Amino acid sequence: MKIFSIVITVSFSAVLPIYSSAGVAYQTVEGSCLASGCHSQDKLHPIHSSQLCTTCHTEIAGSKPILLSNCAACHPRAGDKGGCPLINNVAKHPKSMCLICHT
Repeated sequence: MKIFSIVITVSFSAVLPIYSSAGVAYQTVEGSCLASGCHSQDKLHPIHSSQLCTTCHTEIAGSKPILLSNCAACHPRAGDKGGCPLINNVAKHPKSMCLICHT
């Protein structure tokens, strides 16, 4: 029984790192929002032009990558503690689209 427990523990430990990344979202705007074609830089810039450049760009104006955590600071999903913090409009971002941003 002790050997069985050790085998199960070792097997689980070997598989966990592979599956633990499932469902993880991309970390940058370039890697997800722009790469998927859902958003374009031409549309994102004018919408956010009233903000300081460093609100989105981490270093200086125009620096990349742009971290999605910067977006989530202004675009939280209210009332859904388990939901993606970037989704404000479920009609435009239905659950069927999750795999576009999440691997």
